[in-house]
Amino acid sequence: MRILFALALAATCLTWTVNAAAQRPGREYRDAIRQALTEFDASRWEEARVLFQRAHDIYPNARTLRGIGMASFEMRDYVAADGALTAALLSEERPLDRRQRSAVEELLARNRQFLGRVMVVVRPRDAELQVDLRPAEIDDDGYLLLAVGEHTLTATREGYRPATHRLDVEGSGEQEVRLVLDEERAEEGPATQPVAPSSEGVSPLSVVLISSAGALAASAAGGGLWIAGRNDEIARCDAVEAGFMCTNGEGLRTERTVAIAFTVTMAVGAAVAAGLGVYLILAGDEGETEVACAPGPFTIGCHASF
Repeated sequence: MRILFALALAATCLTWTVNAAAQRPGREYRDAIRQALTEFDASRWEEARVLFQRAHDIYPNARTLRGIGMASFEMRDYVAADGALTAALLSEERPLDRRQRSAVEELLARNRQFLGRVMVVVRPRDAELQVDLRPAEIDDDGYLLLAVGEHTLTATREGYRPATHRLDVEGSGEQEVRLVLDEERAEEGPATQPVAPSSEGVSPLSVVLISSAGALAASAAGGGLWIAGRNDEIARCDAVEAGFMCTNGEGLRTERTVAIAFTVTMAVGAAVAAGLGVYLILAGDEGETEVACAPGPFTIGCHASF
């Protein structure tokens, strides 16, 4: 019986020895820690954090987390520093001694002066949230931890329009941001969606035609006044009491004929130009068709190029 007990005790001691040897940091770990401390003392914070992280990957413990947090603080990566320093205080693997714990707690308090907590409310709730184009990390209390300064929040979800919000984070403060995404609607076809004329994208040719129509209409109005004047003079010539004084009756009748032809030509030209201009506006002309119209002595000449 004593022999069996002795063998069991020996086996237990051997197991403890093997486990202790397995948990003992190896040479690779020690080299990474030594190099990390050298880089940290030389104020090369990025390199120090990489090496502390390498050591932590080999053997995760409170001391490596402390090194990662200290390097992150010096890099002004306050969010990463908060996570590493908090984890260092909670880690039970190679826990911090009293002096180290006190220093980490003091550094953690300083670090949180440069952090703000943001409560982000997103609708719909399953929308994907990003901060400065990176996935957002929400803590257990539903807060987003951000370093001081300007940040851009973006919420996206399939079937919804993205929502964006810019905010300025102040240290040791809390704020709430709401991002509500609007649901995208299917575009309606032209048969059910009325098309209204718009001033945007109106072709310069349409403007020229409408303007020309106005000028031609004004000329037609002037022609009408010309006709009226000639009619009055012809009427006076035809009066019996004034007939002996009228010496240009034929000339007046010729001018009236010319005035009538001019007025009709201008009126027709105004109608044609106005019609073309309105047609191009309603048809959404992109400037591929060119139409030129010019009044002649008694006609309107137009030509188009495509």
